[in-house]
Amino acid sequence: MSDEQIGEYEFKEGTLYVKTHRSKLSVEGPWNERRVDATAVLHVSSSPAFKWLEADGALVIRGRKYRVHTGRIRTTEEYTKRSGLTTQWRADGNLSFREFLNDNGVPVTWDTATYTRLDAMVSEACDKYVADFPGWEEHCLRLAIDSEVDRNEGKIRELREELDKYTGRRDRFAALLELRQPNAGHISINDLDGR
Repeated sequence: MSDEQIGEYEFKEGTLYVKTHRSKLSVEGPWNERRVDATAVLHVSSSPAFKWLEADGALVIRGRKYRVHTGRIRTTEEYTKRSGLTTQWRADGNLSFREFLNDNGVPVTWDTATYTRLDAMVSEACDKYVADFPGWEEHCLRLAIDSEVDRNEGKIRELREELDKYTGRRDRFAALLELRQPNAGHISINDLDGR
């Protein structure tokens, strides 16, 4: 699967775009048992650029424009049994803040026919995406792993910079100790930074 595989799905109300989003990684387990779970996430938007407040890419329901920007996670059998819901997709909390907005930027409330229709369209678009891109879950996991590698490489860079700084201080401290005259006073950290 390439880096960006975007599904474009037409409805009478407009177009929804779907792409993979990095998996949510969580470390779980009792008694310090490390177990990493990955949850694949789909990103759904009415904007082809997947921008949250994009003016372009609105859906029209009963003459009013709505924007969609949400994440969806496939529900598990356990979730379905516990909740009593039959939907195959549930909202991802990170991507679904104010997931459906009207043309004034006001969130659509969940107990309206508009919310029900938008939610059904999102679920249908997710189903179509899964059919079109069968390796989507592995792609989400790869994106998550790539993100973790990038994050940890950044940490390593910062630690190397800190290490270089303290190695330089140690070397300057050793040089100052060799040159130091008896009763010359103490050496401060500012002396080690070349100030």
